[in-house]
This record gives sequence, C-alpha cells and structure tokens, in this order.
Amino acid sequence: MKLWWAALVLTCGCFLPTFGDEDSDARLLVSKNILNQYLVEGKDLTVEYKIFNVGSKVAFDVVLNDNGFPSTSFAPVSGSLKVTWERITPNSNVTHAVILRPLKSGYFNFTSAEVSYLTSEDSKERTLTLIPQGQSPVRHPGTRWVGDLHPAQKMLFKLLQSNHHVHVSTVHT
Repeated sequence: MKLWWAALVLTCGCFLPTFGDEDSDARLLVSKNILNQYLVEGKDLTVEYKIFNVGSKVAFDVVLNDNGFPSTSFAPVSGSLKVTWERITPNSNVTHAVILRPLKSGYFNFTSAEVSYLTSEDSKERTLTLIPQGQSPVRHPGTRWVGDLHPAQKMLFKLLQSNHHVHVSTVHT
C-alpha cells in the first residue's frame, strides 16, 4: 500500500506546474580565443569566436563585431571581423573564425569584441555582450621565444602572464 501511495504522489508531482521556471529570453555566452601558440609578424593568426544560446528563446539578428585588430597592424587573410547571423536557436551554437596576418611586431591590446542581438523579432532594443581579451606580444621572426629561455626566465614570463601583463624582450646570449 505504501508503494502505491508513493507512486501516486510521484505521478501527481510530475504534473504540478513548476514555479520560477519561466521561459527565459535568449541568452548568449560568447568566447574569443587566439588559436596560435605564438604570434609572429608575417605569420597567420587565427581567432575563433564561439557563441552559445543558453536561453530558452531564439536570438535574432546576432551581430559579432571585433574592432581589436587595426588595419594598420593586421591584414585580413580569410573571414571577417564583422559577421551577422539571422538567428541562433535555443541550445545551439555557432562558431566563426578569422585569419589575420600581423604586419609588425610589438605589443597589442586585443580589446573586447562585441556581440549584440534582439530577444524577439519585434524588439527595438539590442542586448550587448562583451568578449574580454588580454594583451599579447607579437614577436619579430628573428627573436627568441619562451621555449628558448633559461628556466628562471620562463618562470618570470609565466608569472608576468598570470597577472595579465605581458612584457617580452629579445634575449641575447
């Protein structure tokens, strides 16, 4: 008899409305990753963007815009830094990659990219998401890199990287 009551309560519980579980709007999670291990002047640089819709509704007119690569320092090889998707459905994702070529060596602050979207087709107000990115050095092809450094220099380099401030100099031996 107890088993029967437990089954009845469980069955009724499955049909009760769930409170607080209202449909949420579209909600986009976005990542921006530099896929290269080393950034070298004159060598291709691949940037990958991933956009996930973790909301329960469609995101409309999704626009990715990345102004972090000035044309005076980076030449486009393939892809675009401004891309639009008509819609991204719930529980789905899109991936976009762009290939750039650094034109000179130096330090570059890869600023945030922006993703904006509408939460409904009728909406006039755009939702904005920023993708943070840090500072990275682009080395000249003739310079030495972390793999060529003394272990103490490698440790210092990793320490500097962990504080989101990177300063790499050419090592002469």
